[in-house]
Amino acid sequence: MGTLRTVFSFPSTVDNTTARTVAGLVSVLAIVTLVLAVAGSGIEGWFMLALVSGYTGRVFTGTTMCPFSHLTMRVILPVVKWPQQHVDGPPKRFS
Repeated sequence: MGTLRTVFSFPSTVDNTTARTVAGLVSVLAIVTLVLAVAGSGIEGWFMLALVSGYTGRVFTGTTMCPFSHLTMRVILPVVKWPQQHVDGPPKRFS
């Protein structure tokens, strides 16, 4: 049960640079999906599947099962060497 809890938990701190890079990747993929849908290419469903799976991964597990965050943390950020900016991870709860 401890392993399942760690998979479905949000990290206590989040790298702001990683979060913004993931948001940029999602935006680019959304635009590509929209262009492919308008062009009628027939393959936009696969891009939509990538968007939906990435979204559900981020919602339920934070960065644990999100393919975009793994791509960003392991490939993009080491190449471009942007500085990390750690911020509080979980959203604040109001009364």
